[in-house]
Amino acid sequence: MVRIFKDLDALSGEAARRFSLAAAKATAHGGMFHVALSGGNTPRRLYEHLASPPWREQVPWEQVHIFWGDERCVPLTDERSNAGMAEQTLLRQV
Repeated sequence: MVRIFKDLDALSGEAARRFSLAAAKATAHGGMFHVALSGGNTPRRLYEHLASPPWREQVPWEQVHIFWGDERCVPLTDERSNAGMAEQTLLRQV
């Protein structure tokens, strides 16, 4: 099924909702939620959603294992670092 959203914020909100549901399902019985984060500008708004209420409180972050699916060989402080962007927009908040 293809879904079309009115803008990036609407798309990112739906992605945050689905992320939250998938995390809850994976961890419902003491399991872990494994996720590979993507980089670049595309997921930035999703990460901002996940770092904010209500999603921040709905995701069982202590049961989430994060992996990198797309990283550049640059320091975390480099503006091109995908891990650095995820740390700034998401990981420091959760």
